[in-house]
Amino acid sequence: MLIGVDLVAAAPTDPQHVNVGGGELIVVDVTDPTDPAITARAEGLTSTHAVACVDGARCRYACSAGNSGSGTFSVFDLRDLDAPVELDGDTLATDLQLMLRLKKAARLPAVETLPIDKARAATRHEAAQAGGDQPIGEVRDLTAAGLPARLYVPISSAGDATGGGDPLLVFFHGGGFFVGDIETHDAPCRLIAERAGVRVLSVEYHQGPEHPFPAAHDDAERAYHWVVDHARELGADPERIGVGGDSAGGNLAAATAIHAARTGLPCRLQLLVYPMTDARHGARDGGEEFLSMRLFDEGFFLSRVFMDRATECYVADDAQMDDPRFSVMLADLPEGLAP
Repeated sequence: MLIGVDLVAAAPTDPQHVNVGGGELIVVDVTDPTDPAITARAEGLTSTHAVACVDGARCRYACSAGNSGSGTFSVFDLRDLDAPVELDGDTLATDLQLMLRLKKAARLPAVETLPIDKARAATRHEAAQAGGDQPIGEVRDLTAAGLPARLYVPISSAGDATGGGDPLLVFFHGGGFFVGDIETHDAPCRLIAERAGVRVLSVEYHQGPEHPFPAAHDDAERAYHWVVDHARELGADPERIGVGGDSAGGNLAAATAIHAARTGLPCRLQLLVYPMTDARHGARDGGEEFLSMRLFDEGFFLSRVFMDRATECYVADDAQMDDPRFSVMLADLPEGLAP
């Protein structure tokens, strides 16, 4: 069993030592990884795992590739961590700096470099490590317009079959239109449902390269129509339905909200989490790429290489890059569009 530390857990208590593989390890809270007098705590985890081992006067940090079982640790000295990541006048959050180092130390191949099937499996694995065990009232798997879907009911509404007409968020996962599914975004959907006190319906969609544009967009529109028609069965108020998603899912959500406004479907809000809104990233008609593309295109989880792979997988014709359903920044926005 690999012993780990929750990177966002509460303050540490007394140090705890364990024996693993014949060597003494100490589980630590790494809120301040530069502190040589770092304190320690022990806890079984389902999140990203880290282990610090005591080796004489040196305290070293190791990261595992799995939640439990045997594995090879990549070890580096806590005092050899890079200087804080500063860019464009801002300092990257400490927990994100640490997670970037953990990812690097784990020596796992980048998702965008893997064959499609392995990329999808790796995405599920990484999501499971980071997601933790988020509380939720009820979870129910179903199909929406023939697509796999999962309904999340917050604790405040659990046990009420009708829900009394709760608000409902239709959620589309991210993943560049070629990776990601209900499982990779299970934790975020639980979190949204509980923190916002709304029902969340996460819907899968067909992905590239097997199903290129506009397959995912067609699926999203079809699923939204289905939700409106079956809102009461989902315990939702038909007049209090919104749409959301992250990254590629945010793109689908924005396009679906535009479609809803044009066709008269109810849509109260858009929850767009870092959505893809321009497939050319601003570089059209002689314009320059968005500054963010130049500043953050490598080393911050989402990379230029990943985005290029996503485009290659989902877009079969370069002209589709300018389709307003895909590059929603080019769309004519209809009256009544949800905020």
